[in-house]
Amino acid sequence: MNRALLRIPRLMVAFVAIWMVCVLPAQALNIVDHYSPLNRQRAQRARTDYLILHTTEGPGKGSLGKVHRLGECHYFVDEIGKVFRIIDRRKVALHAGRSMWNGRTNMDNSAIGIEVAGYHNRGITAAQYSAVKELVAELQGIYKIPDERVLTHSMIAYGAPNRWHKRSHRGRKRCGMLFAKWSVRQKLGLTKQPKYDPDIKSGRLVNADPYLAKVLYGSASEQDKAAQWYAAGDANIISPTRSAWDIARDKYRSAEVTYVFPCGKQAKGNTIKDWKAIPPGTRVLLAPRPKPTKS
Repeated sequence: MNRALLRIPRLMVAFVAIWMVCVLPAQALNIVDHYSPLNRQRAQRARTDYLILHTTEGPGKGSLGKVHRLGECHYFVDEIGKVFRIIDRRKVALHAGRSMWNGRTNMDNSAIGIEVAGYHNRGITAAQYSAVKELVAELQGIYKIPDERVLTHSMIAYGAPNRWHKRSHRGRKRCGMLFAKWSVRQKLGLTKQPKYDPDIKSGRLVNADPYLAKVLYGSASEQDKAAQWYAAGDANIISPTRSAWDIARDKYRSAEVTYVFPCGKQAKGNTIKDWKAIPPGTRVLLAPRPKPTKS
């Protein structure tokens, strides 16, 4: 038999293999429907201009139960990279809270929220990187959202005036902070990001947390240096340069926060009246996230 004819089957197998890789679409992201009981009553969102990345600040199971029960995001990504659909992406999910970006407030009405099980100052798993990257790319394709409009919750959240800050201010949340880091965004396939905070630049808000601002908008080296401030051993201890608000943010005067004074006595945030009398060295303890709930 002609040797050329013998080579034809091999060539056909190679051609089919190449065709399957190059022509057939990649396997779609596997998303599990886990709709909140509140999904049906949520209004349709009029526009979708942004993606907002969050961190749960607690373990995946308990956090999933909470966001499912309250309808607090559109998608939830657990530690093994499993993606749950919580609220229909076309509807409003209550994930942004008091928020503003470039003068636009109530970002729930114009953004999709993605909750990632983890913490603002810790890395996420390889499986989460893969899932978040694919999910973000898919949503960017659907809604034509550029990289610089993939924001973190800490970028858009703002606080009302309080005893430490007389004006509305940026710095209310550190949620999702790590997703502003250049090194993290590159792993997520994002090559662009905001260079500054438009609401601080315009004077609509003041900067209440210069360390957070460096993490969100600084160079890679500035980001790493500023992030160390949140990971330091004294990060939850009150000092002349670190107030109760710096540590606990808007929860500083709630029952969820316990203050352990240098003398050993303790007090809940909702029982403290004279905030000026809190001595340096006081340790601030935040209540743990709720235990896992069935949903």
